[in-house]
Amino acid sequence: MWADGAGKERLLRAIDSLIDDLGGKQDDATASRQTRREHNQLMFRRANELLFTALTRLASKPERARFLCECAAFDCFETVDVEARQWHAVASQHNHFLMNAGHQRSEGEEVVGHLGEYEIARKRD
Repeated sequence: MWADGAGKERLLRAIDSLIDDLGGKQDDATASRQTRREHNQLMFRRANELLFTALTRLASKPERARFLCECAAFDCFETVDVEARQWHAVASQHNHFLMNAGHQRSEGEEVVGHLGEYEIARKRD
């Protein structure tokens, strides 16, 4: 799906622009590494939400899909291949993120479960 990463880059720039429009832009010069990691996760989550919405509109019962890994690393171009309902179950808890096992988490996150080969990380509220 993201063979060269270019598609994901374009999608993330579009989402970042949306976040900027909503007042969520961080000054890169002053933003902490942790803040940037959290910002990355929120961008990946927002992209996945858009994908989930598109899937549910296009199919009466969406099945498997490749969602973006919701880890904290901006340069991660990996996906998680799960059923749409499984991703939604994780994402319905605002502080839970689905990612590839062993991927970078934000400070204070802990692995609270697994979905097949993937990890579910919980961010402290």
